[in-house]
Amino acid sequence: MITDSFLSKFIRMRKERNMSVEDVAQVIGISADAIRKYESGFSVPSVEFVLGAEEFMQTSALSNNLENTFTQGHFGSKIPLLTEYDLINDCSDRVIYYLEIPHLEKYGKNNLFALRYTGADVPDKGILHNSTLIFVRCEKVDRDGIYAIVKRETLSIKSATLKNGEIRLEVLDGKRRAPNFYKTSKASGRLVCCINDYE
Repeated sequence: MITDSFLSKFIRMRKERNMSVEDVAQVIGISADAIRKYESGFSVPSVEFVLGAEEFMQTSALSNNLENTFTQGHFGSKIPLLTEYDLINDCSDRVIYYLEIPHLEKYGKNNLFALRYTGADVPDKGILHNSTLIFVRCEKVDRDGIYAIVKRETLSIKSATLKNGEIRLEVLDGKRRAPNFYKTSKASGRLVCCINDYE
């Protein structure tokens, strides 16, 4: 039985040590922005992060015989975490570590929908042409994030930033455009997961 996820444990230990995300980023050698995305559940943690976080916590991902999970589950897919040695020597039968792709059950089965993103790559947001974007349904923009917004029978994917009671919306298509500012904005969903296909 899983009593604490790997990522939750990492966050707890970081806070117990009174370390900021920037402090840990320097220790692990990964950007603070990437760690923020992992902690918020916006991105799937990289192998480099997992290995660095393990060292930071001075514990194994499988300590106490717990399965390694980052959040509460996603598609339930377990992926072997291989080393260079494993790949070179084809040692798939000796795999010890597994990544479990974060699942989204916490949002509820019927609260999610997916869209295929067909715009230009937006690398700073981790979104590429033909990414599959998974959204949790919502009625309005209520925090920073990426939203699916329907207006006048047109769907657009927009990046939202809230500041001083104002919502700054920018179209997410890789092109630079002037942002729009609103007091409130309706939305159909907020991005919670991005799946990129590199083939």
